[in-house]
Amino acid sequence: MKKDNAANRILRDFMENASQDEIHELERLLKERESRRRYSVPDPAEMARKLSAQIHSQMGLTGLNVKSMARDLVMKLAKEHKPDITPAELKVLVEQMVPSSSNSSTPRQPAVPPSMMKTMIEQFIAYSRGEIKPSELKSLPDGWVQKYWNVFPRSVQKLLSVYIKGGIDTRSFWKRISEALGI
Repeated sequence: MKKDNAANRILRDFMENASQDEIHELERLLKERESRRRYSVPDPAEMARKLSAQIHSQMGLTGLNVKSMARDLVMKLAKEHKPDITPAELKVLVEQMVPSSSNSSTPRQPAVPPSMMKTMIEQFIAYSRGEIKPSELKSLPDGWVQKYWNVFPRSVQKLLSVYIKGGIDTRSFWKRISEALGI
């Protein structure tokens, strides 16, 4: 190329006519330029983050948008599955499926073993439905219902509320309870 030929000609003329000090100065400048070039190489991880952020912003796939789309989908499916669902039940169900706050997405670990928690849940459901035997009720301590409720992780509390109101079927309920308890 003509540009390369011109650069070669300039360098050749310089090398033929330069003094020893000028050649050393050229070497120093080239080394300095090379060291600057090494430090100016962009970090690949940073480039990937920037590119990812740019793609997400162009596509509109921010966390808020995805969460909003998920909440809308849960509402739509809930209304299709149970057309007579009340707004309060729908709100509880949507919050359970797609939590709005960051602290509700990290469930509190139960202080009791999962198998015991499952038994407590069964007793709570039986009591809520009026199915608990009087003899069994007498064996439980005073205020046990509130104590159980306070021990249940938030995710279990939400699932129980939805289940007791008939907003979720038994199989789905126990599947989600098992997931929430890690069993």
